[in-house]
Amino acid sequence: MPKGRTARQPAPKQPPTGDRWSGAAVRIAAVLAALVAVYGAALSTVVYRTQREENALRRAEKARRLDVTLSFAPLRAGGEQFPPGLQLRAANPGDQPVILATGGVFLPNGQPVYTDVKTKGWHYPQSVAPGNNVTTYFNGDALEQLCELLVSRGFDGTVTLIGFYEDALGGLHTSKPLEFDIQKARTLVPLGSRSPSPPGIKP
Repeated sequence: MPKGRTARQPAPKQPPTGDRWSGAAVRIAAVLAALVAVYGAALSTVVYRTQREENALRRAEKARRLDVTLSFAPLRAGGEQFPPGLQLRAANPGDQPVILATGGVFLPNGQPVYTDVKTKGWHYPQSVAPGNNVTTYFNGDALEQLCELLVSRGFDGTVTLIGFYEDALGGLHTSKPLEFDIQKARTLVPLGSRSPSPPGIKP
């Protein structure tokens, strides 16, 4: 090396400038924004599909529904009052008619007992139009037969009965449980009581 001249030292590396840091931050922010946008779009799609399925299910349920009730009370028909009995009622709050294939009650052991409707002008299958209802009865002979059937199955005192109707499409519509006093029913309803709609029963 010639005299009087010193060797040039390499310049030290400089840390990234503010501009370089800001550029990296912008790129990271852009990636995060894209990820958030994709996640938001996916979430919106899931929510939309879920809401659409729930709305479709609600429409389907409303379209063909049947509210069933089972009660024990005095019967009234044509302005007359008859001895107490079981009333099995089906109301249609939906938008489509429901065709009843059969109906009855479930005993405490789950055995179905079907009504055997023989009343003139009322038979299965029976169509229940939207906003309408139908009622079948267990009273008189039919109620006595039901009480005897319960006793023959080993039941006594107060038991739980559940009313039901089956529709023509195979749907089962049930009532809330009813506490039914066998002895009280047999005392209040003598055998052979006159009935506005005696269904009879089919175990």
